[in-house]
Amino acid sequence: MDFTDEQKKVIDSRNKNLIVSAAAGSGKTAVLTERIVNKICEDESLSIDRMLIVTFTNAAAREMRDRIGRKLRARLSDDPDNAHLRKQIAILHTAQITTIDSFCLYILKNHFEEIGVDPAFAIGSEGEIKQISDDAFDEALEKEFEKGDTEFLNLVEMYAPKGKFKKFYELVTGIANKVDSSAYPYDTLQNFIVEDAGNIWEMPFVKYTKEYEDEYLKEAIDLYKKVMDMAEGSYLVKHVDEAKDAISFIEGLLDGNYRKRFTAFNTYERPKLQYGKRNNTPEENELKANADAAVKKARAIFDKVKNKFKEVSETDFEESAKEGFVVTNSLVRFVAFYMHTFEDKKRDKGIISFSDMEHMALEILVNKEGDKLTPTQTALRYREFFNEVMIDEYQDSNDVQETILSAVSKDEELIGDRFMVGDIKQSIYGFRLAKPEIFKGKCIEYSKEGERDERINLTNNFRSRKEVIDAVNHVFERLMKESVGGVEYDKDERLNFGKTDYPKSSADNTAELIYFNKDEFGEAEKYKELSKDEIEAAIVAGRIKDMLDAKTEVFDTKSEKMRVMKCSDVAILLRSMTNGRDVIFQKALKNVGLQGYVISKAGYYSAWEVQLILSFLSIIDNPRQDMPLLGVMHSFIGNFDEEEIAKIR
Repeated sequence: MDFTDEQKKVIDSRNKNLIVSAAAGSGKTAVLTERIVNKICEDESLSIDRMLIVTFTNAAAREMRDRIGRKLRARLSDDPDNAHLRKQIAILHTAQITTIDSFCLYILKNHFEEIGVDPAFAIGSEGEIKQISDDAFDEALEKEFEKGDTEFLNLVEMYAPKGKFKKFYELVTGIANKVDSSAYPYDTLQNFIVEDAGNIWEMPFVKYTKEYEDEYLKEAIDLYKKVMDMAEGSYLVKHVDEAKDAISFIEGLLDGNYRKRFTAFNTYERPKLQYGKRNNTPEENELKANADAAVKKARAIFDKVKNKFKEVSETDFEESAKEGFVVTNSLVRFVAFYMHTFEDKKRDKGIISFSDMEHMALEILVNKEGDKLTPTQTALRYREFFNEVMIDEYQDSNDVQETILSAVSKDEELIGDRFMVGDIKQSIYGFRLAKPEIFKGKCIEYSKEGERDERINLTNNFRSRKEVIDAVNHVFERLMKESVGGVEYDKDERLNFGKTDYPKSSADNTAELIYFNKDEFGEAEKYKELSKDEIEAAIVAGRIKDMLDAKTEVFDTKSEKMRVMKCSDVAILLRSMTNGRDVIFQKALKNVGLQGYVISKAGYYSAWEVQLILSFLSIIDNPRQDMPLLGVMHSFIGNFDEEEIAKIR
């Protein structure tokens, strides 16, 4: 494989922390594998079992192990007398090429006695953990009721009126799961306890509210700046002056205290200005339309924040906040009590969850005294043992995982000699409480030519044709902004075309967007009785059929030659499989004579074919069941059409 200069830098970098921002299709797995094998081959004191290589899934870990094995065997075939390579191949199966959960389990099994854990523990199933959680909540609730604390009773009345505890349970467990992703959950909870209301403007929730509004208002500033760029020097002086005035006003709020916003927003008025001299040309009309659209969007953001301050006075806000902190304190304390009860019940049953595993591993590896974290003797031994800690999909790490991996890395300040690779644009596990800010922070902190900490960007995409990359860039340059997705889609983040040797194709490879309105669709008669999803599926199936009939050529990555496309070259990606969309698309494909393979969460028994056979078995058992009978009659088994079924009915 011919590596690019950036890829070679990643492979050859030594003796420093390295973070690699690797875009989709940039060859990061190949680069990571080459780096590992090169390090082993160039230094016989290094060994594969002395590296900790953390991947995101078990499948990724297996693939990494296989790739390393293939490369080592290829090197050995070139140098068959190399005893060091023979040894590496022999011990590859013992190497710590693993997921973070598996590594934590390894730590726990080898050091359980250090934190007093019963070695006979079992990892609970999802159902077991849920049952224990329910029992813990009920027990915690009962004990709090026995105390009869007024603040707690008010909390319950607020969130569980008339004894309806489902929403309250979801609130409590939701908060518990959220803080569980932090390294020290109880400390995180304690941060939200307000012992004395005092100056409510310094309370945590006020600060968080301000930060949230600040991000929102910064988006308005960005829009107004675009308006100024568009309209500066034109007849749209009104737009320019409004933008300047709004930017100045918002920037004054961003640096000030939250309290002054109540007065500032309620006294602010947009400048009443006139347009300049207009020539009424098509260019000016287009300019005005674009500027108007940007101003409208900026005003909507600005007014949404402004209107909030019209609804409540400063005094009302203070009184509400003072009452609110009492409720918040009570809620946070109950969450902590529930969490302790939950832990005790799991310990009693000898069961742990994956989250427990991480926190127990953390306890084994890190000493905490106040805010100071230091590695334990166990962690120091692992630091001596591991030559390098390599982390894949780093953008989906959380605080617990980050602290664990830091503890077994070599640096005394818990930041470690590590290799980290990821892509913040591909962080999709926020719902699992991943914290992409960790990755982003290191990308900002590490310089491109750092002596101790270095950042390397891999932005070339070798997986896709130029037409695909251009389409992706066209969309995300407009959508992905710092204020919205936490990352600016700039030259360091955009995809660059890497595989320049794609052979020319007879097909038109331009990316398509097919728009349809159900009521105005071209072949309205054909699709009249179909739902929106069914029309979409029919269009997609028809488009695939057209390409197959035209014998469209595709590039085969194995033979590296062009060939006629097959059904298996096509993937249909749906946002979700809910509401039977998978079945709708499968039927649409069958209607045009194509077979589709569906990966569905609905399960085996929800498949149309299985449902048909189950219906057949049902009416053999009892033919007086209308719905199963109808299904079988209308299928290829009965071959009745709608008119015949109607007559029989």
